[in-house]
Amino acid sequence: MRATVAVVLFLAGGYLSIQVLGALYGFLDFFGRLRTAWPGLLARLAGWSLAAGVIVAFLGPAYRSAFAWGAASLVAWYLAAFALRHLLVRRMPRLPLFSP
Repeated sequence: MRATVAVVLFLAGGYLSIQVLGALYGFLDFFGRLRTAWPGLLARLAGWSLAAGVIVAFLGPAYRSAFAWGAASLVAWYLAAFALRHLLVRRMPRLPLFSP
């Protein structure tokens, strides 16, 4: 039972990490309308960050580490994929748009 809870918390940490990253991207998506959209964007970011903080605050030490590893592993994977994307896109040959 303990391993199942740890796996669920690992996945929950990854999910909340995705939501926080998505909230951060909201500022880039609405950069042109930032004067009017910032309260909603800030509320979304604060909400997801608060949800993660509340979960971490109420978990025991063993379960807290599972949650933190889930969040950290997703962020590490995201940053690695972002860096590899730049390396691979530059090296790929350009394909013609239309083939005869």
